[in-house]
Amino acid sequence: MQSLSARMNCVPGRLSVGHFFWLMSLALSTLMLLASCTESSDPPIDIVLSRESIGLVVGDTRGLAVTLSGAKPHETVRWITSAPSIATIQGAGDSAIVTAVGIGTAVVYAVLTSDASIKSKAVNVVVIAPPPALVAVQLSPDTAKYFVGQSFTVTPRIVRENPSVEVSYSFASSAPNVATITRVGEGGVVVAVAPGTTTLTVTATGSGAGYTQNVLTAKQTVTVSVLSNQPIQIAAGLSHTCALTDAGFAYCWGLNSTGQLGTGNVTSQSVPTPTNGSVPFTAIAPGAKHTCALAITTVVYCWGYGVQGQLGNGTTTDRTTPTPVTGTQSFSAVTAGGSHSCALTTQGAAYCWGSGANGKLGNGAIVDRTVPELVTMSGIALIGISAGGSHTCGTAVTGIYCWGSGTFGQLGDGANVDRTLPTRVPSGQSFLEVVAGTNHTCARASDGPAYCWGAGSHGQLGNSSTADRSIPALVEGGLQFFQITAGDSHTCGLVNTGAAFCWGAGEQGQLGNGSTSNKSSPSLVSGDLKFSRIAAGANHTCGIATIEGRPATYCWGASSDGQTGVGTQNSSTPQRVAFPP
Repeated sequence: MQSLSARMNCVPGRLSVGHFFWLMSLALSTLMLLASCTESSDPPIDIVLSRESIGLVVGDTRGLAVTLSGAKPHETVRWITSAPSIATIQGAGDSAIVTAVGIGTAVVYAVLTSDASIKSKAVNVVVIAPPPALVAVQLSPDTAKYFVGQSFTVTPRIVRENPSVEVSYSFASSAPNVATITRVGEGGVVVAVAPGTTTLTVTATGSGAGYTQNVLTAKQTVTVSVLSNQPIQIAAGLSHTCALTDAGFAYCWGLNSTGQLGTGNVTSQSVPTPTNGSVPFTAIAPGAKHTCALAITTVVYCWGYGVQGQLGNGTTTDRTTPTPVTGTQSFSAVTAGGSHSCALTTQGAAYCWGSGANGKLGNGAIVDRTVPELVTMSGIALIGISAGGSHTCGTAVTGIYCWGSGTFGQLGDGANVDRTLPTRVPSGQSFLEVVAGTNHTCARASDGPAYCWGAGSHGQLGNSSTADRSIPALVEGGLQFFQITAGDSHTCGLVNTGAAFCWGAGEQGQLGNGSTSNKSSPSLVSGDLKFSRIAAGANHTCGIATIEGRPATYCWGASSDGQTGVGTQNSSTPQRVAFPP
């Protein structure tokens, strides 16, 4: 039986001394644990951005920074943009760069993810269009072509959209060896020094409080081409000569009885004289008493004697200035003969006009035409064409075709009869070029040798004979030519070294070898000149040589009408033509 005191210890609602002290110890331990937990808990995390909102101009950038409090070392900030098409954000950690890329409003967030929570702060970014330039500049002219030695002024127009902005400007040339530019007053004086191209730049710089440099600087450029105004092409007719400069300007000299010089009158000239008109030409072709040229616009112009319709303008009237040929064709080549003219379209179709005698228009008839008439080529495209005295020849991939007068065998088909339609020259050679003289024809083979046929009475066929030939005969000497030309009764060619050789009639010095004798085989032209172009007229010859790196014109032979450009005295050796500067 338990004692009274033992029973009292088990009575509900009563605590023994032992239980009391156990409970007190438990409470004290709990309090200590709570205190310990309170002391070791994380402090609160806070994010502070360096800006709450920013305004930017498209293209601008701005830096952002964040200050963190309460974050642990491994907890870092991520940067996010709500509209990347308006503002992009690049960065990591406590800094980033905002770039304005489009007009509008974006929100940029700095986001911190901690072990227990995610916190963020936002910055409003407003992006506007860039302000109009406070400085603008315009140049006049904005493009230009000038000759060596010429000068002109480039004039800038400065626009100040803010009157408080002070503007200064400067000029520069990308190639001072081609053209220099110096500021004089409010403009820049340009001096053309040497052939080539340069870019002229004017820079306007403004200064004003509160503006950044990029809206205060403006540049404008003008491209200037400096030309030598020296001939790069030359061609000879019956008693006149024409040349084209690198600017496309035509100069003619010699006989002008029917206006064939294109100077607006009928006065002959013994020096190069500019042809009237402002249209640049890419090719020129003097005939007997008329001249035709191909404009940069692919239109053919003709002038001079027009009685047989050779000017192609629908009339039989002479013209003393360049007159466009009737029609809408786009031409790529032109040639002028004794009393007719021909041209090739950009597709290789041949058209001829003028005298139709002997069938030289190639249309199956012998009637004159005052406007271009399609040559009957039966679908064969030509790559070259040349008009002679009374015949015409063209070069195709399939060979050479000739038509018109065949009296001397100049059609090369083995017969001496006229042809009103193109007839192929039988040959096993592949030809690159054909040239028609008055009564003979020559062609250059793809491997360089020249072949001639037709009248040979003066040795113009170059085969050591004076007999006519109705089929191609090889020019003697083993020479490799890169250009050939045929005149009235003489022929010339250029070899790869630039040396010129001529053969045939030499009575008036047209062979250029220092004599007036005929030669039936190629004879070297005197002077040790290196030519790039050569042209045979009726009884004179001209060429373009290179002297000290620049083109120089030389002529020799008959000059009674001033066709050599060096007076009216014949010369049997090349004489330099004084071309206008």
